[in-house]
Amino acid sequence: MSNVYSWYGIDFKRSASKNIQNAFEEWLNLIKDELHKYFGASETETLQELLDESNNDKYFVEWFNEIGFSSLQQMNVEMVLEEDRFVNFVEFDKFLIENEHEWEEEHKEMRGTLISAIKVMPETMRMLY
Repeated sequence: MSNVYSWYGIDFKRSASKNIQNAFEEWLNLIKDELHKYFGASETETLQELLDESNNDKYFVEWFNEIGFSSLQQMNVEMVLEEDRFVNFVEFDKFLIENEHEWEEEHKEMRGTLISAIKVMPETMRMLY
């Protein structure tokens, strides 16, 4: 799972808590997988490669380049202290994303779900410092 960090191309800090770290890696992998499904892309080496190769939703790609990367860079799992609350939040987020995916045959509505998950995670982490 550790190569998920290099896929995002961001130097995420690590948590001393294995439970927090594992939950965060699960979340990162889920977002990665859902982005590949959303763009209908095969496995890519990096997020930037995925965005560069994606031509089916230029607005989402623009959002990611302008706002999404900034949101990801604000994530500081190292500072999260409330282990149970963070793990529960990740599990709930995972549940929402997976259920949204099941209902969206064309996967187009996943854009809003992914944007929300990426925008909310840094704020959630800050609340649990």
